Amino acid sequence: MANQHPRLNFTIVELAHNIQVQTSLPPSCHAALRAGFAGYTDNPRWTPQKRRAWKQGKQWRSELATESIEIRDGLLQTPEVIANALAKAPSAAQAASSNSEDASSKGNFLQNWLGWSRKKPAMN
Repeated sequence: MANQHPRLNFTIVELAHNIQVQTSLPPSCHAALRAGFAGYTDNPRWTPQKRRAWKQGKQWRSELATESIEIRDGLLQTPEVIANALAKAPSAAQAASSNSEDASSKGNFLQNWLGWSRKKPAMN
């Protein structure tokens, strides 16, 4: 489920079906990260490190719903991953920004694909 990246200290974690993310969190926190992304409540017995991972997953879910971050080729493009990609190849970021989609159709796609709605009650 989690594959170590060969050159970096990033691990690829599957957050949901066909949604992966590169993160530097240890494997012991991956379940808490998935729980936060899925919208589950936090566990009061978690360590502070797992609680931070849960909050990170929750934040990524809300940012994805507001279209602050996006999914490309099944990989969640977090600010951490984007900064790493910009450091390696700045020309690739410029090419990616020129291929933008219509924001309204992308929002409908995410809501339909992930089953999200703004009318659902918040979970914690």
